[in-house]
Amino acid sequence: MKLTFVIFCLTTIVTSRQIPAAQNDKDFAANQEIVKESAVPQDTYENSCFEASSDEEEDGIIIDGDILVSKEQAAIYYESGWDGLVNSEAWENTKRWGKKIPYKISYSDKEMKDNPTEINKIVANVESSMKAIEDKTGCIKFSKASCTDFIRLKFNIGKDRKCYTTLGRPVFGNRDISLGYNCAGTPCRAMTPAHEIMHTMGRHHEHNRPDRDTYVTIYSKNTCPTQMKIVKGAATKGIEYDYYSVMHYSPGQCATSTHLSFSIKKSNILIHNVGQRKLLTDKDIQHIKAIHCSSMMMRLVGGRDNSEGRLEVNNKEVWGTVCSDGFDTNDANVDSPIWMSDLECTGQEDNPFTCSQKVMKHHTNCDHNQDVAIRCSKAARLIGGNDNSGRLEVYHEGKWGSACSHKFGYPEANVACRMMGYSSAVQVFTNEESAYDDDTVDNKIVVSQLKCDGTENHLSDCDYIPFATDCPEGKAVHLECKYW
Repeated sequence: MKLTFVIFCLTTIVTSRQIPAAQNDKDFAANQEIVKESAVPQDTYENSCFEASSDEEEDGIIIDGDILVSKEQAAIYYESGWDGLVNSEAWENTKRWGKKIPYKISYSDKEMKDNPTEINKIVANVESSMKAIEDKTGCIKFSKASCTDFIRLKFNIGKDRKCYTTLGRPVFGNRDISLGYNCAGTPCRAMTPAHEIMHTMGRHHEHNRPDRDTYVTIYSKNTCPTQMKIVKGAATKGIEYDYYSVMHYSPGQCATSTHLSFSIKKSNILIHNVGQRKLLTDKDIQHIKAIHCSSMMMRLVGGRDNSEGRLEVNNKEVWGTVCSDGFDTNDANVDSPIWMSDLECTGQEDNPFTCSQKVMKHHTNCDHNQDVAIRCSKAARLIGGNDNSGRLEVYHEGKWGSACSHKFGYPEANVACRMMGYSSAVQVFTNEESAYDDDTVDNKIVVSQLKCDGTENHLSDCDYIPFATDCPEGKAVHLECKYW
């Protein structure tokens, strides 16, 4: 008998927090208090725009080589490590960027006048880092910030600056990334800006993964006393350990003597390439896509519509299945690898990549008779009208609510209708324009100012204002969708 797992699969518009880890670099200053710096450099463009708050603080402290925290947070970190810090009241929850990340590049006129070669090389590395992330993920886009982008990356550039940032996306204001020539301006440091960008996206360092002792041996007496510690809560997302990641230390970084700070346990690893900052690896990109592009990493195949079918996941641009039990041979006609096995989820995760699992690889101890097939409840619905019209509700952060009509047009409506199994949108309207009464009392706005191009698979793939919970310039969206 064929069994079907029925799972309440919700494509949510959510924010996420990743537990941070540490990094040091020969060119980075480790565990030192930041001295008072000059004023934040004047932007090279849009000087008349609102200037959001800055991360750079006189009393900030750099820990783990390139992570800026407050003195209070640093004290907790030195006492209890990252796991103690993120579970303390001093830790501020960080947010997830949308698919579009606004940015500014800032440097003073004096810097450009005195050090034009160095400044231009740092800017070139920033631009090449952003382009590499864009090209390789296919979903992340960086755009120059406008006056209305109140959450943005800000690259503060100076010849003698240190390289550091703060972990995660801010709730509001700038997420400053400080970049200097020695750590971010040379050809061998071309991807240092990408390293710092990934910190702002919540990525921890590779050598602090919970499973790292399987891959490296740390010599605690040869390295900085507060570094190279395991971050127990850091999610690996089923991605194999990556010695060549731009998020990994080199064995010589933070070494306190002529001895290395760690050794490699695996054979055939080019030790001189460990800690490289020249290229993003495939696994670096997988980490970004697993959190920020998860809908591009999953699909349902062979069902009646887009809400059911065989679950497939993307690993290294190859689609494969998820292992389970209880399926008959009708599901076994699949010529693809089995990527995931032994998933253990709590039900609170956004996607299966954040669940506990074996490393994502071809599992040869499972065959396609055991492929998972699921039927999902949709993360959008129409309320108050008929089968194909009504007030749009989306599932967001564990609750249902409405979408704001401000700036909600046909591109957004088409995406919403396709999510619900329709072909496209017929019209977008509000309650006053409807032919029915929507008397729902609990009509909370949970997402505002969605911006889609119309090609997305889910509303979670669109840009949006994640902290907006009201709708001062609009009302709840109502839709009429077209059947196939």
